[in-house]
Amino acid sequence: MDIKEIIPNKNKNWEVRNNILYYRKYGMIALANIIDDELYICIDRRCVKPFMSLIMYCENQNIDYLFCDRTTITEKHIYNENLQRIISNTLICIEEDKFFDWIISGRFDYIEILTKFLNLYDCHILFKEVYEKLKSSHFESSWMDWFANKKYFVVEREDIREYYQTIEREIKLSVFLS
Repeated sequence: MDIKEIIPNKNKNWEVRNNILYYRKYGMIALANIIDDELYICIDRRCVKPFMSLIMYCENQNIDYLFCDRTTITEKHIYNENLQRIISNTLICIEEDKFFDWIISGRFDYIEILTKFLNLYDCHILFKEVYEKLKSSHFESSWMDWFANKKYFVVEREDIREYYQTIEREIKLSVFLS
């Protein structure tokens, strides 16, 4: 597969350099690369709309892909030391409102892609560790404003916090059914 085949539209902001697909927004942001014969798409909160259009194009063209983070998108191989960062980035991206609403709308299967990645690299135990760490430090983290008598959360939207609670169970179910 050639990386030029996955450019979703003829917008002049898409550019291919060194076999990496970039999107121009305040600078060149790497969004896709072919690593180890797999298409990896970078979940980057700096450009959610181009990311979504790239995913929708891949879904419409039946192109298989996996997620990665900013630091591994420019590498030639996915190494074990990068797996924790990729899993963490993939889990934490759901706190972005647009991305979460897009997941809930059912336009693509977030759990299936995450499960495919976990199966490919056999990192279910690492996923459990990262999941629990993010759950306690980020998605359940709160503080109390005693003066206003109000509780604040790091992730403000309650539906996002509730969805995060179900991710582990959905992945286990997906692994069991596949």
